[in-house]
Amino acid sequence: MKTGMKIRLKNKLMICFICLILGSAFLFYAYPREDLTVFMIVPEGVYSYQNFKVIAEITAKEDLYNVNVSLMLPYDAYLVSGNTTITIDSLDKGVPREVVWFVWLNNDTPGITYFFSVNITNNQIDYLKKSNTSSLLISDDVLDQLLWDSIVRYERYVSSNEDSEYGYVSEAGYPMYLQFITDMYFEMYRQTNESYYLSKAIRGLGYIYETKNSDWTWCSTNGRKSPLYSGTSIQLFMKAYEFSGNQTYLTWANNTITGLAKLQNNESGAFNCVDQRCDSIILKTKNYEKPSCGKTNVANGDIYPVLYLGKYMQVTGSRDYLDMAQKAYYSAKKCYDQNTGQWHYRCDTKDKFNSHNAFYALGIFQWLYENKEYISTVDPQVWEDVKKISQQGITAIEPFINDDGTFDYEHGAPECVECAATTVFALSMYDKLFQSNHSELITKAKKTILSNQVAGGAYYKTVGENVTEFWYGDNIGRYLTSYLNWMTADVKDS
Repeated sequence: MKTGMKIRLKNKLMICFICLILGSAFLFYAYPREDLTVFMIVPEGVYSYQNFKVIAEITAKEDLYNVNVSLMLPYDAYLVSGNTTITIDSLDKGVPREVVWFVWLNNDTPGITYFFSVNITNNQIDYLKKSNTSSLLISDDVLDQLLWDSIVRYERYVSSNEDSEYGYVSEAGYPMYLQFITDMYFEMYRQTNESYYLSKAIRGLGYIYETKNSDWTWCSTNGRKSPLYSGTSIQLFMKAYEFSGNQTYLTWANNTITGLAKLQNNESGAFNCVDQRCDSIILKTKNYEKPSCGKTNVANGDIYPVLYLGKYMQVTGSRDYLDMAQKAYYSAKKCYDQNTGQWHYRCDTKDKFNSHNAFYALGIFQWLYENKEYISTVDPQVWEDVKKISQQGITAIEPFINDDGTFDYEHGAPECVECAATTVFALSMYDKLFQSNHSELITKAKKTILSNQVAGGAYYKTVGENVTEFWYGDNIGRYLTSYLNWMTADVKDS
């Protein structure tokens, strides 16, 4: 047989080489000899209109350019988006390359066989056999399996954008995406126990340490100290301590809490006090002229530290920061409108609740649900309060979620793809906690994420626009890995 390729189907569908058993003539002469055709068997319990990923992985014998790879679609299957023929601008000799199509199956007959074949216009392609080690059985949801495979591909994209000075390429949103990507690696390690992911997480921690100010606070690129970054850092240091047992990380978490305390307004409880010392070695940012406390607070900036103060107190048994955490929660709660259920991003924007506000409100509920164990450590009454306002709060958010699970985020990102990850995780937890049902919307959000990933592993910034930016993707990496681990735990408990 001439050189060819093998399709790897990364999902729960069975890959069956019945054709090799029944006779080579059918395989080798029914299609062009460059092709390799495999069977895809639809088992019981798999329904029509499901989104599957077909991946062809190829290796070139020499450097090649403008290679066309075409997918031959069977009857009752069609592409979700894009074209059946994908042109690869260049293939480096000996370097594996994946070509990906997203396919919908339009038949729910148990045992039905789908035939896929791939044709390559250049014959300098090696047949590549590779074990499917990246696919894990996470849950009974086929889409969840595809999401895990998607995250594995995204990680490859992330690792290809490493930077020796900043950790990763420096864009708007730094150092938040540095922190979220580091968290993604911790959660991938939790899922797989593979040392590669832990080493990448520890690498990220090193850069997070380097971006801190001398007082153990963190600044955004515009020079303003952010309690959100402090809260995330506490979380990551505690995860590092959880996985390694290294006391240094617990000390770092304690130092971060001490620095965070200096940002808290003792009167309001909000973390809105800013001083002029942004002296991070990496972040060459402007400094504020004098210390001050803002007149209003940002809700998520108050909520996030609360969660990981709770985790610190749970692990250490200390209650030294209980008052600090309680004040911060009730400060954030001031941005919640008891009449409408709208949880505003800022307390001074109660007349401007829009899709951008709604996205952050859903994010707040997601954090609260994800960390209910730690919230109970801070104050059981806080969790009771969260349960009390949840139905009204989620109802207020729902009109702002697009039909595909996205939100119209600001900064030029209508139908923001990475926002769909919050929809998946937050509403999945809400449904389980409160016996609700958003399954249709959650499924659409998953398909939105899967169908908006490019061949290199990045995600499009917005649906329908072929634009990728590094800082529009970390939300998917952070939240989907946590969601999939949450699903794994749920499957084990059931």
